[in-house]
Amino acid sequence: DAVITCKMLPSLATCTRRNVAQNNLSRNVNVICKDAALLERGIHGPHEGCNMIVVDLFDCGLTGEHVLYMIEEARRKVANVGSVVVPAAATIYAMGVEAYTAEVDGFDFSAFNKYRWDSSYRATRLSDEKHRPLTKPKRVFEFFLDQKKQVQLNNSNATSRESVVRLETINAGYMNAVVFWFDLHMDEKETITTAPVGYGKGGVVLQEELLIQKKIQFQNLKKLYY
Repeated sequence: DAVITCKMLPSLATCTRRNVAQNNLSRNVNVICKDAALLERGIHGPHEGCNMIVVDLFDCGLTGEHVLYMIEEARRKVANVGSVVVPAAATIYAMGVEAYTAEVDGFDFSAFNKYRWDSSYRATRLSDEKHRPLTKPKRVFEFFLDQKKQVQLNNSNATSRESVVRLETINAGYMNAVVFWFDLHMDEKETITTAPVGYGKGGVVLQEELLIQKKIQFQNLKKLYY
């Protein structure tokens, strides 16, 4: 099997070539130093097109690195009609939180919290941020990176997006921030997630999931004794 990998930075392309050579894969893997959107079928890949596109351009916000445009260009310029995209889809979850900075070096900065956040986003480790969840996690958007998966889901009456999001409140407070993360669905079976500590795939609150499992085990135990 032949693999084409594309790196924009010359230094990264050189490093990749060294890794490929050290693993005796130079005959199978071709490293190209070029913008992925500028690849061409028959020049940078086989004339019949590639049968799989593997994407690893995601930032912490999922689409910040123009990943959707890159996939569309790769599909149009170097892939064949029956190609698949990995990951096939992505789901974004959001949760409203109260995130306060009460004190900085002994000074009270709590008055700034009302204006602390804006429409931009940044990567963060939620467990390191002083915060309090005010809502349950909610699925807010789905991206179908593999068009065939989108057709399958749409045929099963699944929705591809939600234009209005209703968050279920669990605590009272001042919601001055929204945290979000995403699941990457490699295929129909495998999913990986960027969810913060305490949350799992599918926006599940792990503590609640554990309590539900214990409740089911207890009910089964009662049935066994009865």
